[in-house]
Amino acid sequence: MGRHIVDDRRLVRPVGPIAVSLFAVATLLWAAVASSAAEPAFVTVRFRDAFSGFAPREVDGEVVWETERVLEVRDSAGAIAVLPRENVDEIRPLDGPVGPITVEEFAARLKTSFPRNTPVRTGDGFVVVGTGGPRFLGQCLTNAGRLRREFAEIWDGPRTTVSEPPYPLAVVTFATDAEMQRFVKAETGHVSSGGRAFFAATTNRVYVRAPRTAAEWPRVTNDVLHELTHQQSFNRGLQTRLSDYPLWISEGVAMLTEAADRRGRPPRAGRLPMNPARIAELVRADPKDFEFDRLITAGPATRTSLSAGGGYAFAWALTRFFYDRRRDDLDRYLAALREKPRGELRSAEVYRADFEAAFGDVGPVEAEFRVYLNEITGRR
Repeated sequence: MGRHIVDDRRLVRPVGPIAVSLFAVATLLWAAVASSAAEPAFVTVRFRDAFSGFAPREVDGEVVWETERVLEVRDSAGAIAVLPRENVDEIRPLDGPVGPITVEEFAARLKTSFPRNTPVRTGDGFVVVGTGGPRFLGQCLTNAGRLRREFAEIWDGPRTTVSEPPYPLAVVTFATDAEMQRFVKAETGHVSSGGRAFFAATTNRVYVRAPRTAAEWPRVTNDVLHELTHQQSFNRGLQTRLSDYPLWISEGVAMLTEAADRRGRPPRAGRLPMNPARIAELVRADPKDFEFDRLITAGPATRTSLSAGGGYAFAWALTRFFYDRRRDDLDRYLAALREKPRGELRSAEVYRADFEAAFGDVGPVEAEFRVYLNEITGRR
């Protein structure tokens, strides 16, 4: 379906997206050993990397995580530079915080990556920019603002307090796939994996190719809602950005808000509709081929995906099942994952143990979930 979180920390660029395979999260950073000496909170880092031909560059920001091998620095726009220590030449403390930039400052910064007359739309903490066309930019901005307002009502609860995003959030649009690939390649040294839209966890931005035909508008609208939900989730306290999550929960959360109405608007809080596209996938899938344990243990640590056998649809259904019928347990699970050590790469055993700690033994949960699948697909 072309919707995914892009998260790669092997490459370094302080203000651009780091965008290749999801499974690269299992590389340098999570293999590192924690450092005993902490850097100052706000720093200027002078470093070299392949993007500039190893010419010296600098980034100002807050140190958000560090090990003996890696330094993570978040800049004023919320982008996170992941810097291997061997590429760092100098670290200088700053006198004060590197505060979030304003929406207007962020818009001006983004415009420098496009031709002079490229349209920009701003509002409600968002910047939408690019060549996707005025109508598409307007719809993206409207949906981003609406989803931002509804997100807290969807997720606020006794165990979850949804905060406001600390930085302006961006949606970058493109008229063609080739244009999107060139843009991402120029900023990161890699191309995206071919989807219509994705959220880059390092830059904190959503990238999307505008619909080319009238028939594509509903699909692209849902793609954008999916990626905007990732962006909201990782910026408002529901999930922790650049941390290891089982895929079913990250993708399931995003798929809850895919079902736009006929006017392309996101679901309203308290009235989350069922997702007809995902239910159709479940109907087409063979439930005999569905492996529950594989679903709950798929993720970066196990180098497995949800791509085959209707995996995304089953992830949506499992998240919806818990949201509707065991919401307290779902909130408990998300809260426990937020408390996990940031740089820890987990395993199938840890994924499974975390699941059982929140929801109970896998066997009974699976049995209950299969009954739910039969209900929503009409199988008996």
